[in-house]
Amino acid sequence: MILVEGYFCPFVAHRCKTARRAAAGEEPVCEEFEPEVLCEGSYEHLRYCVDVFEYPNQRGVLPAVLVSFDEAARACETEGKRLCDPRELAFACEGEAVHPYAVGERRLEGSCRWDAGAEARVTPSRGANVATQLALLDRRVPSGDSPRCVSPFGVFDLAGNVAEWAYDPQGSKNHEPFASVVAGGAWGASASTCRAGDTSHAPAHRAATLGFRCCSDASPAENPPPARRPNPRRGFRPIGPPP
Repeated sequence: MILVEGYFCPFVAHRCKTARRAAAGEEPVCEEFEPEVLCEGSYEHLRYCVDVFEYPNQRGVLPAVLVSFDEAARACETEGKRLCDPRELAFACEGEAVHPYAVGERRLEGSCRWDAGAEARVTPSRGANVATQLALLDRRVPSGDSPRCVSPFGVFDLAGNVAEWAYDPQGSKNHEPFASVVAGGAWGASASTCRAGDTSHAPAHRAATLGFRCCSDASPAENPPPARRPNPRRGFRPIGPPP
């Protein structure tokens, strides 16, 4: 795991500079964002640990998919960890500069495992024939196989490859918005921004493009910083560390 520590902005807005023309049914994708960011609210200090790679957190191994939210949570608990919450995945991806993508402001071709083909469903998602069905549509690559797809904190594949389960304690287990959040994006033409999140899937949902990674609480800092830093001005500012 790797330590992630710094100031996180709770509400962020980016402006798309160049948008991709989306086909019917496709998710909107921004090719490049403007070099400014809007931060609303007070910066919050975060300190936690996150897996460097998608589960099973091993370089060179395909990330797990077709796993439910509850199965993902149990896998993390078995290792003495927990599922990340959406803020933790977002901050590990964007860094204190608040980049829209883990790789910056541009969706650089080939930097992450994205735009590799049309995503499709494995139905049913369990049973003897699942491996055969998955092989027909799978476009995953082993964790760390995209060396440029690394965040400012050194976390790999937070954009593309597979989307990731996250736990939002403000959500519900039984109705939308669910506590089981699908964060980030996968190898298809999904948004894959650092703050992308879908709260429409119940915990039993499984997908060929959906995996997870684990987080854990970090030990307290010897000299803890102030819990919050005020946002000194409103409006868009250049992307960079908090002023």
